[in-house]
Amino acid sequence: MRRRRVLTALSLAATAVAGCTSGPAKSGPKWGPPETEPGTPTRDDSTTRPTTTPGYGLSASFATRTSTATDAFAITVTVENTVDQSRRATLVVTWSAGEESQVEERRVDLGPGESTTYEMTFPEVGNLSFDWRDP
Repeated sequence: MRRRRVLTALSLAATAVAGCTSGPAKSGPKWGPPETEPGTPTRDDSTTRPTTTPGYGLSASFATRTSTATDAFAITVTVENTVDQSRRATLVVTWSAGEESQVEERRVDLGPGESTTYEMTFPEVGNLSFDWRDP
């Protein structure tokens, strides 16, 4: 009788330990999303253009400089098309300092491998954010 209780207790303990150590099947927030290939762009019913992000294939880099005489904060943004097709989008640069903010937009229309440069000036040194939207 004791033997049955001991064997039953051991089998339950082994099952409990096995359940605790197996973990999820590599999914959920601990493990991240399952690895899959990104889907190809789809076509929206209302348009005939693929539904890719506006900045797809465009790479932007920037340099800053300040004027000691006027406190002006100037930036130079270089945008390059890195894909083998023409890309068109609007670059949106948002500057903010304290309670002030200013938005500058530049239309980008580049062929494969082309690049262009934009100059922007803001009142003083501040925070910058860059975004893309459809032209």
